[in-house]
Amino acid sequence: PAPLIVNGENFFCASCLPWLHFSAITHAEYYVGAAVPALTWGKLKNGIIPVAGKFNHAFVDGLHASRFFALVEEGFAEPETLWQTP
Repeated sequence: PAPLIVNGENFFCASCLPWLHFSAITHAEYYVGAAVPALTWGKLKNGIIPVAGKFNHAFVDGLHASRFFALVEEGFAEPETLWQTP
């Protein structure tokens, strides 16, 4: 990804590898934005979309990361709910 130029607090790096189904991935280190979360998702295969995340433990606890991935799983299981307003 390009160097980050960010105004505000709510952002993350995201990558899509639609040609690759993976079981693990290592994200590049960004010293400018070392605290910035990074997400990568890959190719759909056998009903599974791989999603990987890199979080700085100084800012994100394992509990918060697991809650985030639980919401991602819910969204993939019922994609029609992603567009509903509360």
